[in-house]
Amino acid sequence: MKLIVWTFFVLSITYSSFSQTKMIINKTDGTADSLLLSDIKNITFKQVTQNITTDDKYVLNTIMPSVKIVERIKIGSLQLSLNQSLMIASGYNNCTQIGDFVVYIKNAQDLDPVDWTAESGTAYTGDHLPSTLQIEFAWKSDGTVYMGALGDDNVILASIAEDGRFPSPNYVVTNQSNGLFFEGPALRQELKSLSAANLISGLNSTDSLYTNNFDQMMTTQIFNRFPKPIYFVFSEVVIDGPPSTSINNYQHSNWDPFNDVATGTATRSFTLSITNPTNSYVLAEASNDNGNSSYVKLDGSIVAQMTKWTNNYYRRTNIYPRNVELGFTTIWSAASPHFSMAVVCDNVTVSGMTQNPVGGISNNRSPIIYQIPVYTGN
Repeated sequence: MKLIVWTFFVLSITYSSFSQTKMIINKTDGTADSLLLSDIKNITFKQVTQNITTDDKYVLNTIMPSVKIVERIKIGSLQLSLNQSLMIASGYNNCTQIGDFVVYIKNAQDLDPVDWTAESGTAYTGDHLPSTLQIEFAWKSDGTVYMGALGDDNVILASIAEDGRFPSPNYVVTNQSNGLFFEGPALRQELKSLSAANLISGLNSTDSLYTNNFDQMMTTQIFNRFPKPIYFVFSEVVIDGPPSTSINNYQHSNWDPFNDVATGTATRSFTLSITNPTNSYVLAEASNDNGNSSYVKLDGSIVAQMTKWTNNYYRRTNIYPRNVELGFTTIWSAASPHFSMAVVCDNVTVSGMTQNPVGGISNNRSPIIYQIPVYTGN
């Protein structure tokens, strides 16, 4: 993504995740300022497609002509180098050469970092990633990758709604709450696989995939070929310690309802108004440490709930919840229930935003709404 429109400003950013990276505000008077994305709250973001390259057109028209969601990702400062010849010679994932690109397809479940066998299969519970979601990769030798979502028109929205949250607090990732499946778990898991097969160079170590700097190296562009915009809606309520020790300062500074380290009960709720929807994908996730509890309610019913350490996942397609409530009760440590949704529609608005306790670090923050407009091919 290169350009976002917000009221009186044109916002130009270097990658599409809302995190601790800086962006440049190009004002209408021609001057420019910079600030942290995490400083901007209660805003509807709108992406504007620009800088369409020759490679973009080649991939979209030749390699992925019928794919409705495609993202281009370049991890610039790492100076990655992909050994395309060895990939073809070794038959990596049955890849093929198409022009300057090596192309192959993987099932999204093979790119899921969640260890569903943890604690003998009792740790992570609920719905897995859809088995029908596949990701098509098209790699250039310089490490630029195009990732396309394959599946039915609801399932492929998981590539937007699955927001890159990692299941372990050992992964300190600035866009943990607001990335995409493409640039969150899918890309990282695939880079690990390519590195293990000695097919890519330029990564400092496997651990470098899970650092703040890795996120800030990304430049991205999303292409939406649905007939309507895609709206990404995200909210959570978090407690995970003070900024100096927080496992994720972005989460703490944007979604913590308390003013300092605290235990107790907190909720955040709001109402969605979705205009003329055609397709959707919803993820609700309850997440907390031992002794704590968390939940997500949709239209008054609990759909995700956790009362011990780890996560409970609720994933559905073609549903359009109106009322969303997130809550937790803690006696120590962390909790972070969250809701994300990708919906193809004319518009999404939020009303009735309520946080209890009022104020806190998050200051009654409304959900993030991020619009991906229709790609016109210009």
